[in-house]
Amino acid sequence: MKLKQSIKVDNLSLSIALLIGVFILIYPPFIASVYVPAFIRIPLLFILVAFFFFLAITKRSYVYQFGPWVCFFLIQEVYWLLTGNKIVGDTIYFLLFALLASSIVIVAKRIPQLKFLVRRFYLILIVSLSILAILSFLAFNLDIFPYVLKTVGQEEYYEYYHNIFFGYVNLKIFETFNIGRVCGYLFEPSYLGWFLTTNFFILDRYLITRKYLIPVRIIVLLGALASFSTASWIVFAIVGLLNFFYIFLSLIKIKGRLANMIILISFLLVGGITILAIPKQKLIEGLGTSSHENREDRVMNSLLILANSSIPDIILGRSPGFIEVTVQTGESNQLMKILVEYGIITFSLIIAFIVYCTKKSRLFLVANLLFLNSVVIFFTPLFIFNLIVCKWNDEEKTKKIDA
Repeated sequence: MKLKQSIKVDNLSLSIALLIGVFILIYPPFIASVYVPAFIRIPLLFILVAFFFFLAITKRSYVYQFGPWVCFFLIQEVYWLLTGNKIVGDTIYFLLFALLASSIVIVAKRIPQLKFLVRRFYLILIVSLSILAILSFLAFNLDIFPYVLKTVGQEEYYEYYHNIFFGYVNLKIFETFNIGRVCGYLFEPSYLGWFLTTNFFILDRYLITRKYLIPVRIIVLLGALASFSTASWIVFAIVGLLNFFYIFLSLIKIKGRLANMIILISFLLVGGITILAIPKQKLIEGLGTSSHENREDRVMNSLLILANSSIPDIILGRSPGFIEVTVQTGESNQLMKILVEYGIITFSLIIAFIVYCTKKSRLFLVANLLFLNSVVIFFTPLFIFNLIVCKWNDEEKTKKIDA
């Protein structure tokens, strides 16, 4: 009987892990989301939400930890409906992801094999995308394999160079030279850069055999740099400097909250001085063609909406998709978007969930918060499960230390 039960649990874990893997790969930021029809993607989302939520709702810990969140989100949905701002698709999508993220954190404790399988999936995905990015970067920029100009995305929004084996490459134009930025099979180089850069800082949590850590770190680093994402370069510099300061402060016996406070104040001062000292136009020109030049305008539009919002709108938000409908352009700063569209309470809850999942992986946490200022990845399965996987990795590390 015990053997039979063990096999049954393993089969369940494998089936759910397979569904999660498919779910991640057929939703944005993967290009496959354009080609996989909605009648496959949406039911899969409902299946996963139903499975995890109905298991979680029976646990007292879920009711205590996340029950108030779910109740508040439902009240928020009613407010959006009454104010006439509700955009049905985006709103339901948000609620389903909130239920999925909160449920799986609780339910995974009852299916420990699932955590192992999803963690392995992420490690394989990280290494595979890194190797693909390196090969694609060399193949395109050294003109080793042919690439064909092709449009991709909804309404053929993107125009990239494509190779059937290596995926997509975006040509970035500088004043003196051009270079291919690897997208792989994601919509933008920034998405690939975000995924590989942030996970670079927690590779030691993924790998069981330590002798592979340095080679894998080199591969992932080169893969992230192959995206030639400006955000990746900036994040590597900031997080590397941050880590150096933490090491320095620990050597002089300054740790904990005092170290965090010193670094926060120093970071704000250095950041402010840098912004004032470097001419913005020269910086934009040096970065080449990208969306950096209109991001400030987008943030200003969002701030203007926030300034004209009522107190209830500030607390409960204007509803998902409100910025795009109002000013006819998207908001790439995810933190600003959440604040305007979902309100200050939901903004605080989301930041709390991010910290809850990543608080033991400090560099991963900081890197993701930096990327959220410019990369549209928050409401994607790849991002949400990455937070949860980070939490599982930290729990596994704690078990090994205690053992």
